[in-house]
Formats: sequence, structure tokens, C-alpha cells
Amino acid sequence: MPARKLRMLVVSLWLAAALVVCASLVMAASNDESQGTLAKLRTEAAVRLALLGSLGADGLRIGIDVVGDTVILSGEVKKRSSQELAKEVALGVDGVTAVKNNLRHRDDEDGGPVSGAVADLEGEVADAALESRVKLALFDQVGKAALDVEVEATDRVVSLRGNVADARQRSLAVDAAKQTAGVERVIDLLSSS
Repeated sequence: MPARKLRMLVVSLWLAAALVVCASLVMAASNDESQGTLAKLRTEAAVRLALLGSLGADGLRIGIDVVGDTVILSGEVKKRSSQELAKEVALGVDGVTAVKNNLRHRDDEDGGPVSGAVADLEGEVADAALESRVKLALFDQVGKAALDVEVEATDRVVSLRGNVADARQRSLAVDAAKQTAGVERVIDLLSSS
């Protein structure tokens, strides 16, 4: 499928999901539901939008439930990076303080459970090394502010989450991550004071 058609499909699915969420919000408000229900639906919509924006089509495969200020993610995604980064993306949404990640990723290997476990372990080691390289680059670029930035890497995709002093530090941090050897994509979940 050509890239343009795929993008059109993803955008169409995102718009359909947004319409469903909006309809749910309107129905909840018109039924005099409690403010808690409205807040829950709003948080679900905000998390869905963040997941779609950061993870693309894999964001459509994720079930979202909200209990208080905790988000519960469920379902099966195609990429291991989506499985692990979904938590960071959800934590970046205002009002979310905890995430229970019950996502699974589809094991495309035919080598069985041992082969899959070895591949996962190799991936975890590579991810940890990449996180360390990015963190070092952050210390070089933003100094002590790097202590307030959480770095998560999965399959060469890096997310940055936390709070930095201003837009300049945010830009420096994102650029440092992008320029780190081995990084293919950076998901910017940083906020500035």
C-alpha cells in the first residue's frame, strides 16, 4: 500500500476515533453523569490522541481505561517499541500520574518462545545502551537539567519526558537526542515551566 494511502487511512481512522470519543463525551454530559465520568472520558480521549500522535496506527490497537488518575492500557500492538513507549506517552498526559501497561506485542518470529525471549533480551540490552548514550548527550547539552528528563528507548525510538526550564532547553534536549548515534526517532513529551 503506497505511503499516501496509508497516511490517509490512518488519518481517517483517527478522525473516526475522535468522533466516537466526542459523541461519548456529549452523551455523558447530556445524561447528567457525574463529573467523574466526564473527567474519565476526557482523559481517555486525551490519552488516545497522544497515542495516535506518537505511535501511529499501533495507537488504534490500544484499549484505554481510566481509574482515578491511573490509565490502564490493554491490547496487542505490532511493535515492541509501541508496547513500551505507550506508557511514557500516557504519563505525558495532564492528570495521569500512573500507568498500568498490560500491552502485548505480536511475536513475528517463528523460532518459538526461547528464540523470542533471546531476541527480547538482546533488544532490552540495546535499548539500555541507547538510553545511556542519550542521557550522556543530554548532560552535555543541558547540564543539570538532564536530571529532570526521563529517557526511554525501544527499538531505536526514544521518548523524552519531564520538565525543563524553557523552550530553549527543550529544543537542546530534543536535538541532543536526535543527534545521538542509533536514534531513529524522538518522541518529545517534555514540558517547560
